[in-house]
Amino acid sequence: MSLENVFEDLKSSPFEVIKVQSADPYHVVQEYIIKGDLAGLLSEMYLWLGTDRVTPNLLRFMAHVVQFIRHLGVIINEKHYAAVMKAFVDYLIREHKIMYSLVAVYCATLPPDLQVTCYASLLKRITDPSQQGECMERGLHAGLDMLACTKRVVEDVCNVDILSSPVTTDLIIKPTEEDKKMIQVLSWLQFDKTQRDELLIQSNRLVRMFLITKKYGSARTVFMDLPEDTIPCLSEGKKEVEIPSEILKAIDEYMSLKAYFVSYLFKGPEIA
Repeated sequence: MSLENVFEDLKSSPFEVIKVQSADPYHVVQEYIIKGDLAGLLSEMYLWLGTDRVTPNLLRFMAHVVQFIRHLGVIINEKHYAAVMKAFVDYLIREHKIMYSLVAVYCATLPPDLQVTCYASLLKRITDPSQQGECMERGLHAGLDMLACTKRVVEDVCNVDILSSPVTTDLIIKPTEEDKKMIQVLSWLQFDKTQRDELLIQSNRLVRMFLITKKYGSARTVFMDLPEDTIPCLSEGKKEVEIPSEILKAIDEYMSLKAYFVSYLFKGPEIA
């Protein structure tokens, strides 16, 4: 009797308890390992995703099994591998309040595009400055492209259709909760000085959006929160021809906004 026949007999056993146990996910994993069909095991676990049988503990087990299979050098379906690992990463992100420190190392096992998407999804949920710093360090240590991750999280949070905002003739002085969220997310671009260009571009963009919607308090907050070394980092010691045109335009816009705010503060009502 072959191994295949043994397992088929277990699945078709007249005893219900044996049939149930043979269908247990952990026993199914044992079956594929005994048969030496590791590629088939990965495909089987892929089919489990999104079903009720996948508990958090089973998902954690599956993630480590597929990692082990890949470590063995077995030729596997990369789509199935990425799907299992992403499901586990998504679980860790959902439980970010206690699991956030684990996300980076598992994100690093995903394809590059999913690494950025998933880690940015985590960063959007982290607002505590100390945890933000820790997430940056863990991401860098895991080999993630943190420049791309931080840029993505800012773009995702600040991608708001200003035309959908209600039209008003009143000056909106205090930032709303949604405004505060967009302002706070810019802090992700302040960790690395090489991102001062992206910070300036995104800050200018947010200020423009707030000014158009008459949220002057929010616009001033963004402007005042910009690190003092931003313009020096981008221009000092460089000839104008060495600075990309996009950055030159951003610097010019910043100087125009600065003149506007100074003029507003001295000639108009004080804004909070």
